[in-house]
Amino acid sequence: MQDGSYFKNHPPRCMSRLCRSLPDQFLPDLKECAGYVAFGLLCPCGSSRLMLLGKRDGHAPDLCGPLAVRCDDCGKENPLLDPRKDGYDGELGQFSAEYDTLPATEYECPDCGGKTHELGILLEVQGEPGDLPEEHRSRPEDFFNSASVYGICAHCDARGWLFSQECA
Repeated sequence: MQDGSYFKNHPPRCMSRLCRSLPDQFLPDLKECAGYVAFGLLCPCGSSRLMLLGKRDGHAPDLCGPLAVRCDDCGKENPLLDPRKDGYDGELGQFSAEYDTLPATEYECPDCGGKTHELGILLEVQGEPGDLPEEHRSRPEDFFNSASVYGICAHCDARGWLFSQECA
């Protein structure tokens, strides 16, 4: 297994502009264990007040990719994750779901309807770089197996998982 400190210091390129060390307020809910790495998410402007944007498939309550975050302070939208291009299957061109026809929507807190959250992301990471095709072994951080977004509502302090996606 690749040393966990490697992944802590090398976030996937799709979200590297947004990743920071995991703030203490996410613990113990969002903790790392073998095979997983966690990051806090921060707008490039420095704000942690973010809205999670995604697609919603029909009447399903859960968001699906691609995901972005919109800053509540500066208003900029930044891409976070597109399973068609990011993660193990996306990097190898093996993810086939089509989301283009689905409308984008903001995640709403189920307790208060608030849309602004402090966000963290938990990634299941690859075991050994040697398990990857040779041309990709220099960047194992981009070949994560799953991604889950955790949020703390800025309005009512409710906590919970906002998104989860298998990527391998």
